[in-house]
Amino acid sequence: MSIPDSLWPAVARAAGVDWPPREGEAAKRMVERAMREGLLPLLFESEEGLPEGLRILLPSFRAMQRAQGARMATICRVFRNVVTLLEGEELIAIKGLDYGHRLYARPELRPMVDIDLLVQRERIDDVAARFRGAGFEQLFPAGAIARHAAYHERVFHIDGITVEPHHSFAARHDLRHRVAPAGRRRGHPLPRHLAGLE
Repeated sequence: MSIPDSLWPAVARAAGVDWPPREGEAAKRMVERAMREGLLPLLFESEEGLPEGLRILLPSFRAMQRAQGARMATICRVFRNVVTLLEGEELIAIKGLDYGHRLYARPELRPMVDIDLLVQRERIDDVAARFRGAGFEQLFPAGAIARHAAYHERVFHIDGITVEPHHSFAARHDLRHRVAPAGRRRGHPLPRHLAGLE
């Protein structure tokens, strides 16, 4: 994968600084923006061709680069465990895992925050049961809607990593309206059957 020449000027613009950054504070803002966008590994990969102000500043961000590398190693280990746990299930790694292996020269150049999997809709409950049985903690960050059987994903956490098996890419529009009716905004409790609690 080659890094387009237009990438770093675009990051500088997004950080609100000129390209190339002319002073230390501008360079720092640009590197921080690159970090927020998940581009720090690519910035280090481009180090030799960067303006001097950025090359001088980058070593102070090496600890962050090492931390991202360690997190990526943990994500890869958890993913191997998930594949073993779900042996026999048809699944597809999507989003970050897919991009890191298919679009980047090396997966560690694509920082990730979680593991996303696509599984068959009719198998989502069995997959979720396997995760719970293996000690994964189930979370409901979307609130009550995530407890509904038709919700598009399940969310689990283990070893500091979030694993999200999806049966589709987004919650159904009609589901969102049924689970979060207008009355709820006025303080009425969510019906237990809509929250998947009955």
